[in-house]
Amino acid sequence: MTREEFIEAVRSNAMDAASISVMQMLEKPPGKSPNSNLAVLSGWFHELPEDEREAVAAIVRLAAFSAVFGVLNVIGTAKPTPPGGIPDYSTEGSFELYHVKYGKRQLINRPAEKPLHDLLKAGS
Repeated sequence: MTREEFIEAVRSNAMDAASISVMQMLEKPPGKSPNSNLAVLSGWFHELPEDEREAVAAIVRLAAFSAVFGVLNVIGTAKPTPPGGIPDYSTEGSFELYHVKYGKRQLINRPAEKPLHDLLKAGS
């Protein structure tokens, strides 16, 4: 698996899937007795005009992107932006992300290459 394939897998299986799932829950909360907060949000969502529903969908996509970007930032070697930024885990060691297939290990987040969060951003 290449770094680009990893990013595409994360994009489709986490980021895009989360956005779709949230929008589906807003459209129709799951279950016979949905969570009361979700039911209230769904009612609010259904009262919105179409252009505002589209804005909500854009915000949901942005939130999913931001969450995945942040995780990739932590996995990578990017420096945090204090105050209130991500803790500097690089002083504690480093994270190594491998793809393993048939016993062969391939390092995905190679420090000498473009950070994974930049690959995600480039594809957005």
